[in-house]
Amino acid sequence: MVHIGSAPPTLDEVLSLLESGDIVTHCYNGKPNGIMDKNEKVKPFVLDAYSRGILFDIGHGTDSFNFKVGKKSVQENFLCQTIITDIYHRNRENGPVFDLATTMEKALYLGISLENILKMVTENPAKNFHLTTKGVLEVGKNADLTLFKIKNKEKYLIDSNGNEAIVSKEIQPTMTIVGGKVYPVEEAKQ
Repeated sequence: MVHIGSAPPTLDEVLSLLESGDIVTHCYNGKPNGIMDKNEKVKPFVLDAYSRGILFDIGHGTDSFNFKVGKKSVQENFLCQTIITDIYHRNRENGPVFDLATTMEKALYLGISLENILKMVTENPAKNFHLTTKGVLEVGKNADLTLFKIKNKEKYLIDSNGNEAIVSKEIQPTMTIVGGKVYPVEEAKQ
């Protein structure tokens, strides 16, 4: 797994070294060394890497997620395979990341379906990291779950570059179940 940001090295140099199954995170960043060209199209060598089986991940962090890049990419059918956060103390409390649910709301704003988003935070990461007992609800697999409510509620979101968006759906975690133990959201905040 590699992250992309400012050059050097250039993105084409990085992608030329990767093989099918390797993961590139921060794929929707707004930096010049990102996946979009000056005409706001996904760069041809990025599409080539995508077709070669290189996996792309949102990896939303303090300086690594841009609404415009994400929206344009989704419109070109360039979908990341996974949604994770590059979360730490500061960007959790002060944003723009806050939590995985907020990053999932941002993915909705980009035009990714809720069905795909759920796979991008469960099934796809488990598959990418060869976690054979995780990612799906089946007999013989770990039933570690996070339960969410989807609320019709207007909410303001911000990307890593200070751009704002308004969404009409809020993804609100209610509880997590890990190893058979239930953790209500209220307990987790204490």
